[in-house]
Amino acid sequence: MFGPETRKAFGPAYDEQLGLKAAPGPALLLSMGSALEVRTPAGQIAGSLPVPAAAELAFDERVDVLWIRQPDRLWAVDLRAQAPKPMPIATGLADPLNFSVTVTQSDGSAHTVQSDACAVKTVDFDWGPKPKISASGATVENGAWLAQNLGRRQRDPSEWRGFDANSGFGTMKLPSTKGCVSRDMCGLTQPFGTDKKVLVMVSDRAPKCPMERCLLYDVDTKMYSSPVPPYQWTSFKGATPGTCGPFRFDKAQAWFTVGKNLCKVGGACEQLKGQPLGWLDRGPVVGSEN
Repeated sequence: MFGPETRKAFGPAYDEQLGLKAAPGPALLLSMGSALEVRTPAGQIAGSLPVPAAAELAFDERVDVLWIRQPDRLWAVDLRAQAPKPMPIATGLADPLNFSVTVTQSDGSAHTVQSDACAVKTVDFDWGPKPKISASGATVENGAWLAQNLGRRQRDPSEWRGFDANSGFGTMKLPSTKGCVSRDMCGLTQPFGTDKKVLVMVSDRAPKCPMERCLLYDVDTKMYSSPVPPYQWTSFKGATPGTCGPFRFDKAQAWFTVGKNLCKVGGACEQLKGQPLGWLDRGPVVGSEN
């Protein structure tokens, strides 16, 4: 559903369901609380889809499923479906509202999405061969859909440029590793955009979650800046570490989102009213949210 290759694989039904209009340039999918909305960086609205009002949400970009938490239930919206509509997955829930979903394949491989990576208490749903929910008294529903879609095609892992062992990160020597408990973490890098910038981890022991902190490094000038514009290039000692992401780029890597910010590469940022989920023609996802 996102981009030409995925549309070719899964069909144009998603575009038709959203009623997408032709939009110049990239288009971004946003959660607006009780609707999904597609808009361009210039603010043109290109389509929308009603969904349950979310108390908390998490978007699994690997399999194109939006998870929505309400006080008493967990919903899934399959964005590859012919007619995307919310399905109750677990009912009879109670606090806490924050949640996680772990997708466990039959071969044992797994990945997890969370409504809040810093949440201490969560309701945990395991989407595996035998789906289960951690909440006492809750009921798992729509088992047929869960079983049918467990092994669905996942997004190319090469598009995920994080700092875990499977992400193919680079390394660089930093002027100081005082910010890291594990010195193996300091200096991990990932390409950032297309103009010789890299995201580099400089700390894994921030005083509060998220624990990791990063800087942007300019390979040509050998200067550093906080990763979110406006950039202020300076020495390593003078730069203020910021978020490690994740930074979600469009296919051309001309725009990215981080948190609720929409940023032009090399330009300024705009704070969005909704929660950005991803680009229709999407590029790499850089960094992490730990």
